[in-house]
Amino acid sequence: MDPIPVILDTDGGVDDCAALWFGLTSPAIEIVAITCVAGNVNAAQAARNVAKVLKAAGRSDIPFSIGADQPLGPGPAIPGDLPVHGSDGLGDAGIPDAALDPTTEPAIELILRLVDARPGELTLVAVGPFTNVALALRSEPSLAGRVRDLVVMGGAAQMPGNVTATSEFNVAKDPTAAAETVAASWPRPPTMVGLDATHQATMGARELDLVAERRTPAAAFMADPLRTYHRIQSMVSEDGTVPCHDALALMAVAHPELLITEVLPVNVDTGGGAAWGMTVVDFRARSLASGSIPADLLGLAQEAFFAGKHPWRVALGADVDGFRARLNELFGR
Repeated sequence: MDPIPVILDTDGGVDDCAALWFGLTSPAIEIVAITCVAGNVNAAQAARNVAKVLKAAGRSDIPFSIGADQPLGPGPAIPGDLPVHGSDGLGDAGIPDAALDPTTEPAIELILRLVDARPGELTLVAVGPFTNVALALRSEPSLAGRVRDLVVMGGAAQMPGNVTATSEFNVAKDPTAAAETVAASWPRPPTMVGLDATHQATMGARELDLVAERRTPAAAFMADPLRTYHRIQSMVSEDGTVPCHDALALMAVAHPELLITEVLPVNVDTGGGAAWGMTVVDFRARSLASGSIPADLLGLAQEAFFAGKHPWRVALGADVDGFRARLNELFGR
């Protein structure tokens, strides 16, 4: 089977770079381009981090581009944000800059050009705030109908948020962009890989010890950034394991069996109140498939449950062993 061609949109953090390493080394994925957005760090620093990975992986042939540095609209205050990724996005591990420059083509133009050249072929994977995706949709709303698929890391369906009581980081950083991305006319339900799945698919001591052995180029690169990432993340972990959010999202492109999903109505709260930035998932829609609604009322019920919402494939759980097995392969076991 041919590898799945992917445009990766990233905000340059530790788990972003772990995801990128997976994409560069997996025979099931072809990274055709990378676009950078502000989130964990600013967009230019995200591009510097991407360049470091590409250089270390010997993949300077892959174009990468700088995108949006500001959100499309306001978002909730994020108090007491832990420096999970360090000031440079890579755990302040001292990894030197690579002599590799981003393309002069802006990220939005790169996305649109590549999708125009390969309609129906490319999967767009967004693992940072959705600002670049929303800007591309604003420029060409037909983009939604011309990608093969959209997979995002973001949101939470049943779990609380990780930066406010109700909102996950990537959505909270730009709720306007998230809302526009959710509402676009995607021909098939996109996949939302949120905290319900990523907080199950975690790295444990076995994975972290393996990384420290530096058996592969990916492990050698990620060992120090993951040490900082784990030290901070484990402060809020009950069992010492930590999520690697973005890696799960990209893995799921090649291995959808890693996710437990349901197609459910979704929208994003942009109202500025207590639930600002929340991904609102309407679980009442489960009754549509349960047989509990009389046939003559199914249409009315569907209209009621999906009013103002949009069908997304929501990840509600993950295959932890499968996720860890692929991490272990990446890091040399």
